[in-house]
Amino acid sequence: MGENKLTGTEQIGVLQSLSQQAAAWLLNLNGRSLRDRPDIPRNINGEYDARRLLEWAAGRLPEPNLTDADQERLLTIGEHYTGECSFACKAIADFGKDLEAKYGDAGLAVLARALLDACREAVALDPAYYQEPTAAELRREAEELVDQRRMDQARQRLDVSVVCETCRRLRRGPKWVKADPPAGFVVIKGVCPSCEARE
Repeated sequence: MGENKLTGTEQIGVLQSLSQQAAAWLLNLNGRSLRDRPDIPRNINGEYDARRLLEWAAGRLPEPNLTDADQERLLTIGEHYTGECSFACKAIADFGKDLEAKYGDAGLAVLARALLDACREAVALDPAYYQEPTAAELRREAEELVDQRRMDQARQRLDVSVVCETCRRLRRGPKWVKADPPAGFVVIKGVCPSCEARE
């Protein structure tokens, strides 16, 4: 029984010259599919080298059948990322093109893994920053945007009040008086001449 066992060198020799049937079995294809694929590497004599077959197969990873919900999430992430990070998108696209040319789909998988790892690391370093905002936070953010718009509009209309940050007096022309800024006016901090002289 032990006499029929192949040595390591003999086993390598067999793997370097597989028949069409053995190569098809290794790649989980039928013989015709294997024969009809011109991109599958063959030896000069028409046999197949197992190592080259595995390298070819690694470059053509099967695409999973994503659900509609998962595809929608991918599209949403892509749209957000391309809108926010144009410089990074260009760098990733250029590098992805190089990796795909050198390594096929396996190269793209390596790029995807590196990006995913970087994102996971960023989230782990500051998980609070990446949490979904609560309804109260979204409401506060909307109110801040409205307030900012009102302030911008007030500035455009010159509805601005300068208030001394030391004595709280309001500038009214050349005078500084004790008064409240008019409603809707944007308050800008300044220093009145009296307080400036004391400094």
